[in-house]
Amino acid sequence: MPESANLQAFQKLLTTKSDSQINMNLFGQLFCEYLLYCRKKQQTIEDTEKMISDVGYDVGLRMWELFQLKERFSIPDKQVTTKNDLQTAKSVLDKIKDKYWKFLFGKPADALDKIKAADLQFYLIDKKPVTDTFISYPVNKQNQYQGYLPSSFVAGILKSALDSSGIDCTVQVHLYDQQGEMWTYFHIKCDEAQK
Repeated sequence: MPESANLQAFQKLLTTKSDSQINMNLFGQLFCEYLLYCRKKQQTIEDTEKMISDVGYDVGLRMWELFQLKERFSIPDKQVTTKNDLQTAKSVLDKIKDKYWKFLFGKPADALDKIKAADLQFYLIDKKPVTDTFISYPVNKQNQYQGYLPSSFVAGILKSALDSSGIDCTVQVHLYDQQGEMWTYFHIKCDEAQK
């Protein structure tokens, strides 16, 4: 097969709209088994979350690359520039909230809120991440969550997308009770040099 035919076949795979979805039962089983593995390997909640986040980071690198390739091949050649259009943390996060989240999870993130006007801190809000679908949150007597957060996996995916876009940041996961529902907030703190 000539090289141009290979390229055309690859391009067709990237631009084809696929309705295939991950089998949620399979994902839930594999993810829960991985969480149990992490819990057995690590002694502290922080170490467990770090291990989960690290795997999310590795998965996220590959998913961001695939997402970027699909985006690139979906634009006609005459509209593509070699200059990176994503120059600010806010523009990268807007793209992640709307397009990348939909690419990953089938829906955009619920919200992107800037925390403070003075520095680059944001909350990316997902009311019910796919990683939390099969998880129940243990609470203490003060009705506060105790234990590790499975959404650390998604935080790793998010951090890898930002790192790949040249945005130096930290990503933490928080749960907040919103009218009886636990919402997941991804706290993104970007380096001041990213303005």
